[in-house]
Amino acid sequence: MLVPIHAISTVLGDSKHVTRSYPDGSVDCPYCSNAIHYPAFQCRNPYCDANPQWKPDALREHREKRDADKAQRDYDNESRRQGAEFARACIAEHVAWESAQIDEANRRGACVLCLFQPGWERVRFVVHRAGCPKRRRA
Repeated sequence: MLVPIHAISTVLGDSKHVTRSYPDGSVDCPYCSNAIHYPAFQCRNPYCDANPQWKPDALREHREKRDADKAQRDYDNESRRQGAEFARACIAEHVAWESAQIDEANRRGACVLCLFQPGWERVRFVVHRAGCPKRRRA
């Protein structure tokens, strides 16, 4: 007669309920989803928290390290997201500035090709008497 497994425990005493069982009495480990074949009642996956070979101190240390690694990954992802958001905002601001400068150059009758100068956000409103020297090169 099959004895159903309802929960799997760790060496620390915490347990999780089995959510998937099979007609032959096998279940999926609630910690790692590894198959636990009947008549075994313990997970044999060496990386699973429910493996009986864990020493309690080693399992606590493993969980703390895993939680710290997850917290670091979450922090890194949030930093990347904020950096990308800041970069998008700076680019949008710069594009708006460029558009405003082009509009001002058109309003003054200045050359748009000679408008932007080397350096960050430098402009020079040049009105040529003859044609634009940059246009001749192109």
